[in-house]
Amino acid sequence: MPSITVAEGIHPWTVSQHEIPLKAGELEFPRAKVDDPGWRYQGLKEFVESYKFPKLTMRTPITLLRKITAQCIIARRRALISIQPIKNSDALLLDKQIAGKVHTALCFPYHGNTVS
Repeated sequence: MPSITVAEGIHPWTVSQHEIPLKAGELEFPRAKVDDPGWRYQGLKEFVESYKFPKLTMRTPITLLRKITAQCIIARRRALISIQPIKNSDALLLDKQIAGKVHTALCFPYHGNTVS
């Protein structure tokens, strides 16, 4: 693949050739696997599982949780899905996972009905 190099002794305008390994049936571009929605879903699922809401001395207001969810979880999820889309069924599972996380943070005794 033609590219530039930052190696010492080579002029930066010189186009050089670089070997790029390619595995049949597998393509990775900017650390994202192409045509592998299952891989993207697993990454998003792990991100939501590991996300922790900030601890406050009082119970976190629902308006603050909504803002945190929109700006920290959903914004990142939207950016990653724009690079590599996931299946609709996996998107619904992620929505339920986020809703469960918010319900747990609010100490609700039940989980709401997410069926539309």
